[in-house]
Amino acid sequence: MANKICLVCQRRPKRDQYQFCSKRCTDTAAKRAPQLLRIPKDHVMYKEVANSFGNNWDWNTGPRPSIARIYLITWSPSLRKSFDNYRENIARKMKGKKEPKEVKRFRCEARKCRLGDPGQSNNLCSTPECHLCRAIETGFKTTLDNKRNSGIFGVRFGHGIYMAPSSSKAFQYADNGNSTSEYKAVLVTRVVLGNPQRLVFEDWFRFQPDMGYDSAHPLFDGPTEVVVFNYNAARPAYLIIAKS
Repeated sequence: MANKICLVCQRRPKRDQYQFCSKRCTDTAAKRAPQLLRIPKDHVMYKEVANSFGNNWDWNTGPRPSIARIYLITWSPSLRKSFDNYRENIARKMKGKKEPKEVKRFRCEARKCRLGDPGQSNNLCSTPECHLCRAIETGFKTTLDNKRNSGIFGVRFGHGIYMAPSSSKAFQYADNGNSTSEYKAVLVTRVVLGNPQRLVFEDWFRFQPDMGYDSAHPLFDGPTEVVVFNYNAARPAYLIIAKS
């Protein structure tokens, strides 16, 4: 049977459909947020995330990396509240439709430290250029700000937050800068898509989906991506540290 221990108290099993065993441990995690909680390899959450990473890998892109560590990312009360509020507002708008409230997708951010590597600190660094730590710290707000100020670089389908259903697609963008780490970092995100707009042409000047839509779904070459233009639509949920 898979391990279900609460990652905060390390004593009681977590509740089904929840990350922790109780409101007390949930509140404790929120007070310490943002924080990386290492998930044991025999834990139910580890198996779920590892299976998702493996099942969504396109072998045509090359061998699948070996997972070294998986961490749960805790959120501050304000980041959780704004995400939950956004999700519920979209759910009310989508009432009666079959789309799920939220889905999981993969994203990589430029890493200028060795966060999460075996033998390294699990504390976020303070380097402004470390997009990974800043994304975890702000719940992707800095990611969206960077996209909106990036000119036409990396915005083929608009100035939003890009995520992929394919782990291999996201892994192509794993960047360690000059950290010399032999590991790569991949985020598993929780994202609310709402009513996605299908895009068949590039649009470097888009800052939001057209009226009536909540996100963008480019239908172009290669593995598909999704783009959200409100940072409250997405949050980093897990950090995978992998080695090619």
